[in-house]
Amino acid sequence: LRAEQDHVATQSKAKRALETQMAELENKLAEANENAMRGGRAAMAKLEARIRELEVELGTVQSRTSDNTKGFQKSERRVKELMFQLDEDKKNQDRMSELATKLQQKIKTY
Repeated sequence: LRAEQDHVATQSKAKRALETQMAELENKLAEANENAMRGGRAAMAKLEARIRELEVELGTVQSRTSDNTKGFQKSERRVKELMFQLDEDKKNQDRMSELATKLQQKIKTY
């Protein structure tokens, strides 16, 4: 009977020690989870801020690209207008040269 009582006492001590150890581990786990949640929230906030920055930058780049495209189209139109004007001026110059040549020939015949 005495041996059984000693065995029960030893088992009770071991049980209490394991219960204490389990409580400590549960506390550590809760603390680790809390730290992970805080770190996760901070990382999410940081990523969301970065997303907002990139969205602003994207808007700026899109605006500049739109302005550049408009400027390019305007310049292209101007080049076409100048090319057309150059062609017209060349045609007029050719006509004037022909008229001048014809007039010189008429003058020579008189």
